[in-house]
Amino acid sequence: MKVLIVQTAFIGDVTLAEPLIEAVNCKYPGAEISFLTIPYSAPILRNHPRLKEVIILKKRGIGRRRSFRKTLRKLRHEQFDLALVPHRSLRSALLVFLTGIPRRIGFDRSAGKWLFNEIVKYGPDIHEVERNLSLLGMEDMKITPKIYPGEAEFERVDGLLKGWSLTEGFTAIAPGSIWNTKRWPVKYYHELIGMMKERIYPPVVLIGAPGEKNLCEEAAEGYDGYAFTAAGELNPLESGALLHKAAFLIANDSAAGHIAAAAGCKVIAIFGATSPKFGFAPYGEGHKIVEIPGLYCKPCKIHGGNRCPEKHFRCMLDLKPERVFQAVEEMIL
Repeated sequence: MKVLIVQTAFIGDVTLAEPLIEAVNCKYPGAEISFLTIPYSAPILRNHPRLKEVIILKKRGIGRRRSFRKTLRKLRHEQFDLALVPHRSLRSALLVFLTGIPRRIGFDRSAGKWLFNEIVKYGPDIHEVERNLSLLGMEDMKITPKIYPGEAEFERVDGLLKGWSLTEGFTAIAPGSIWNTKRWPVKYYHELIGMMKERIYPPVVLIGAPGEKNLCEEAAEGYDGYAFTAAGELNPLESGALLHKAAFLIANDSAAGHIAAAAGCKVIAIFGATSPKFGFAPYGEGHKIVEIPGLYCKPCKIHGGNRCPEKHFRCMLDLKPERVFQAVEEMIL
C-alpha cells in the first residue's frame, strides 16, 4: 500500500495535516507514506519516523511549470494506491488526477473536487486537524500534530541559547503573521514584554521568519539582557526545538502556534480578524485564546487580510496589553 498526502499550503497547514500520517499508519499498517508539499514547508516534516519521503513541489516563481512536470513524472513512477488531499486548490487535485492514482480523496470545497473519486464534506465547525482526519473517516480519533526535531536541530538551538545564558523555561513570542490583520500591534508586544520584565518573569525569546526580524527587534527594543531575538536564525524545525524548551509561546493566529503545540509547548494565541471557530486554534489541551468577543465585524475573513475592511482595526487595537498579560499570569501562576 502506497499513500500520498498532498498539502502545499503554509507551514501551519502542513503541521495540522501531519496527524494524517499517523491515521494512515493506524488504518493501513505497513503502508509507505509520502508527503507532497512546498520547499518552505518541507523542513517541518524532517526526521518524521512514519514518512518514506517528502516530495517537494515549487508552486511559484521561475521553474514552477518545470517543477510540476517533474513532480508529475515522479508520482507516476511511484504508482501510489491512495491520495489524500486536504489542500483545496485546483492544482493539487489536478496533480493527483493526472498521476493516475486510483483512489483520490478530497473535500467538497476543493476547486478541483470533480477530479476526486471520493469526496468528503468539509466540516466548517470542527478543528482543521479533525477535518483532515475526516478524509479517512477518523475525525473522532484524538491524534495531535507532532514534529520531530533531531540532534542537529537541538544542537543549533542549544548553541543559540548558550550565547544568551539561557537553557529552558523562557517565554517565546512570535509577533509576526503573513496577514496584517492577524498581527497584534508590535507596540503592544513591546509593552507586554515590559510588564513581564517588571514582574521579573522568565526572559523572552522572539522568533519569526527572516522577514520578521525587524518586527521582533522593535518588540524587544530597550530590553537588552531580557528579550532576545532569534528571528531569521532558525528554520521551522529548529524553531520547534526551541519551542520544546520554552515554558509557553505568545503568538498571533499563525504557524508558530501550531508548531509550538506540535512541539508540546503551551500557547497563548491572540485572535484578531479571525476566529478559533474556523478550526485553526492551537490543537490540544492547555492553550489559551485571547480575543475581543462580540465585536460586530469579527471575524471578517477565515485567513485574515492586509487591511481592516471597516478601517478601524478594533479587533486588535482594542485588545490592550493588559488583557494578554492576564493570560500570561494565568499561564505562569
